[in-house]
Amino acid sequence: MDNVKRLQYEQSIFISMMLLSTQMETSLDRALASSGLTSTQWFMSILLETAFSQPPTLKQAAAKLGTSYQNIKQIALNLQKRGLVEVRKDPDDARITRLHLVAGQDAFWHEADEKGSAYLTALFDGISESDLLHTVKILQRIQKNLKSSDV
Repeated sequence: MDNVKRLQYEQSIFISMMLLSTQMETSLDRALASSGLTSTQWFMSILLETAFSQPPTLKQAAAKLGTSYQNIKQIALNLQKRGLVEVRKDPDDARITRLHLVAGQDAFWHEADEKGSAYLTALFDGISESDLLHTVKILQRIQKNLKSSDV
């Protein structure tokens, strides 16, 4: 493949990824609307539950979610107002603020997770396991490129 053709493919993939990101966020927001959650809030709840061995700091959550500290704090404070997340100082170091899912909200999160899972099932309908695995590898490589360069 020559450089011009490769650049055309790269541009097409980039444009598609940007459009897909926006479209997926918008459609997932609609799917979760009856729960009163946004896609970002739902995503953060999944990270809080699965991506950390202990409640993360705001900085750790921001890094994992790929957003700013200020954005994560705003999301967390909105979820705290609804009684779904607690933003608490670390008992061993008061300079550190940690995020905790509130106990007793299992039914709420279960319903939101069911809606999110149904959304994902519909989104990836008809895509083979082989294609999913190949896509995961490509996306991981793109993420690695983003982290390891000045892209």
